Amino acid sequence: MNARALLGQAIKNCDWKDGQIFIMNEKPKEKLFTPKEKSILTGLSTALGLRQLGLLLVLPFLAVWAGDLENSTPALIGLAMGMFGLTQGLLQIPYGLWSDRVGRKKPFIVGMLIFTCGLILAYFTNSIYLLIIARTLQGGGAVAAVIFSWIGDAIPAEKRNRAMSIPGIAVGMASIIAFIGGPFLIKFITVEQMFLICAVCSAGAVLYITFFIPYEATPETTPFSLRECFKAMKGPGLLPLYLSGLIMNYNLVAVFFILPQLITKHLTREDMWIFLAPSVIAGMVVMRLATKAADSGKTKTMLLGAYALILLAGLLFLADSVPAIFVASIFFFISYMTQITLLPATITKMVGASKRGTVIGAYNALTNCGAFFGGAVSGLLWGISPSLSVGAMLLVSLCGGVMLWATFKETMTKTAVPNI
Repeated sequence: MNARALLGQAIKNCDWKDGQIFIMNEKPKEKLFTPKEKSILTGLSTALGLRQLGLLLVLPFLAVWAGDLENSTPALIGLAMGMFGLTQGLLQIPYGLWSDRVGRKKPFIVGMLIFTCGLILAYFTNSIYLLIIARTLQGGGAVAAVIFSWIGDAIPAEKRNRAMSIPGIAVGMASIIAFIGGPFLIKFITVEQMFLICAVCSAGAVLYITFFIPYEATPETTPFSLRECFKAMKGPGLLPLYLSGLIMNYNLVAVFFILPQLITKHLTREDMWIFLAPSVIAGMVVMRLATKAADSGKTKTMLLGAYALILLAGLLFLADSVPAIFVASIFFFISYMTQITLLPATITKMVGASKRGTVIGAYNALTNCGAFFGGAVSGLLWGISPSLSVGAMLLVSLCGGVMLWATFKETMTKTAVPNI
């Protein structure tokens, strides 16, 4: 082949991009997120992490500490832990609808201010009934749907599973700080003072979103229709994901009712970090691997694996020994952090932007109702027999795994349906 022919073949196989020529179809490796997407993800993840820190710093001690309040019983302690989830559940859909109509920022700020007021009230509590009221008010910060919808607006569908893992990492980092810092702080300050620290963290999240997130995706302005709302919530394939979210948060609150009381039977509450910190780190590592697997078409496999781990954790809780509790804690956090990342990411891939806030609101409504039932049922059953609380967690998880296996199809996650 002569020089002219070689030059012609080379030009034919060239590609031009950003002022550079790439020979033989060689193309530059594109970055996963653009600078604008990174800015949005960083800001929203930081705010969500601050809120999570405000929520989790006191949670490992809540069940044990509430036992010393006036008029305390196991059932009322469980109710106090769960009331946060009930009001969160009732308000998720209104917050989602509101964010679909006015944008994501204003609902986030209002919800976080209500949450902060509930934390301040908890600081002054001296009875289980006042704690129940404070936890109910804390549920007014029902902003999770707003945050995940905001990310869904800004990040393309093909990147969304990995994008959702970034706030998951922020939540995990906040969890590590809470679960390591909480047992350390409890040596020097009271649980009431921890509530005050949580209020400061919550206020910090409000300030960060207000002043450091100038960009906001604007949803399409559409008139509200109750019929269309229910139609969006009943989209194909969404029900098993809704119910999985409910079961996930049932287990979360149930475990935080059960685990601290099992640990304090053998060790002190200052030793909780030994169980919690390694568990959260393991959960973060596996969560990243799970999101990559889900992006390659294995969402169902990852979710079923999460159900299997929570069943193993429940069985180990029944053994009631320090090694068994330690391994159970690791299994639980791997399961929880995998689910809390994949479930909302999968839903946002299945719905259009104009209804995303509504659908994620419905999802979070059910997950938070699961938190309410997790606290209320676990507290009630614990008063009868601790093994009944663990048995209920096992039964609920088994039913959830069978439901997901029988009804969820991987093909449902391939493309979003614009009008759902």
